[in-house]
Amino acid sequence: MSRTLTMELQDGIGQRQTVVRILNATGEDIIQQSSKTDASILQEKLGSLNLRWQEVCKQLAERKKRLEEQKNILSEFQRDVNEFVLWLEEADNVANIPLEPGNERQLKQKLEQVKLLAEELPLRQGILKQLNETGGTVLVSAPISPEEQDKLENKLKHTNLQWIKVSRDLPEKQGEIESHIKDLGQLEEQLNHLLLWLSPIRNQLEIYNQPNQTGPFDIKEIEVAVQAKQPDVEGILSKGQHLYKEKPATQPVKRKVEDLSSDWKAVTHLLQELKAKQPGPAPGLTAVGACKYAESHALWP
Repeated sequence: MSRTLTMELQDGIGQRQTVVRILNATGEDIIQQSSKTDASILQEKLGSLNLRWQEVCKQLAERKKRLEEQKNILSEFQRDVNEFVLWLEEADNVANIPLEPGNERQLKQKLEQVKLLAEELPLRQGILKQLNETGGTVLVSAPISPEEQDKLENKLKHTNLQWIKVSRDLPEKQGEIESHIKDLGQLEEQLNHLLLWLSPIRNQLEIYNQPNQTGPFDIKEIEVAVQAKQPDVEGILSKGQHLYKEKPATQPVKRKVEDLSSDWKAVTHLLQELKAKQPGPAPGLTAVGACKYAESHALWP
């Protein structure tokens, strides 16, 4: 029985209630004026009519109550689906936020957002299971038109498809961010190591290169050490160029990359000057080559 038909019957009940009251009143008058036999027959028919009328009213009231319950279940179901869809949209937006691999602060903020949503996945999976079970019942019994039923069914299907995407993307995003943070930590550790190694070399070469210093100085050991570290420095500077070329200088790791670039250019330049002061032809191109590399690959002038 559709909701429209129930409403029509409810209206009909209201209209016929007056008729039933009139029949009962008229029947009682006739019974009082009739013979005992006729009165008994009429009383029985009137009683039967009243019983049937009460049963119809009772069934209609029960039907109306069930429709209201179904209507409430439908409203609650639609509300729960809409809430779940909003959560999916939020999770999808977070999972698709562009990352800045060199920005540790942004990475940690986004990791916190992603982890909070990823931790909800088991709970949300249970909610979706309940929605699917409730939807199966609601779509069959809900007092809605076929068009509304199709619309609700399609929305539930789309919600399930979106869930598959989000429940895959969130853990992948979390892993991606954690990988960037780990790489950034390793980069900073390498920078600290190279800066710690390079700083005293620069200081020593600056002392050697002062005007009041008399040479020649034995810089072969330093030159060999610089040559050995050149691939490491080149790799770090190249990575820093990739991460920070367009980033503001406020990034802590970028400042360390700048310091390494500055120290490296200074050391290679000092080596070149000291070698030029050495008597005889300069053996090889180690220091000169390193200097040219540092100048051509410098992140910042």
